[in-house]
Amino acid sequence: THGPDFAGLTEVSDPHLPHAIVEDLNAGRDFREIVDALHSRLQRQVPCNRLAVALYDRATDRLTLHTCKSDGVLVLKEGYSAALRGSSLEELLRTGEPRIINNLEEYIEAKQTSASTAMMIKEGMKSSLSLPLVARGTPIGVLFFSARKCNAYTPAHAALTKLVAGHISIALERSMLLDELRTNKEYLETILQTSADAIIVIDIDDRIRQWNRGAERMFGWPSHEMVGRPYDILVPKRLVQRGE
Repeated sequence: THGPDFAGLTEVSDPHLPHAIVEDLNAGRDFREIVDALHSRLQRQVPCNRLAVALYDRATDRLTLHTCKSDGVLVLKEGYSAALRGSSLEELLRTGEPRIINNLEEYIEAKQTSASTAMMIKEGMKSSLSLPLVARGTPIGVLFFSARKCNAYTPAHAALTKLVAGHISIALERSMLLDELRTNKEYLETILQTSADAIIVIDIDDRIRQWNRGAERMFGWPSHEMVGRPYDILVPKRLVQRGE
């Protein structure tokens, strides 16, 4: 795939930074590593005392704080959830455009129902930059930058982060899929191992790759003695000789 077009971003002091961020995103093994790398790369270019990612669940229409990195005590913590409908972030995901709030205290005076903003202010945050995360045309979450000073963010900051937001979305989606696969694998492994039935997994060369506890009970051999051996060890010799 082609990389993003970074031409025209004149206010970024390091022209190689966006490409380096994309490389970090592609190299990250899980999303926490990705967030750590993003924070490390961007902190000299984008004010960032607090970096957070919230995931959007379309089924419940809620945003839930998934990952949060801060240089201070967290009040708004991972796991916090709020309805998207009727919130200011609803428009953010609808338009796909970044949002800058350079005075959170003034903002909450006008929108006193924003519990998350109140918690951020308790953490000492005074400005925020929020970006929608969209993968393959579908909103999947929001990326939040927060700073301890007013008027911390400029359109150049929004432009830089918007350029890599698509790649962040892809990295997040990939990480979520891997987590789901890992969870499903662990679930299936649990079913396989705890089943009372003998379950044996063989590969294309007819060698045993998995041998569950049911198989241990039925055949009498422990798993470590059977994994890697030919499957036909279980077939009576007379049947093997007949080609069965």
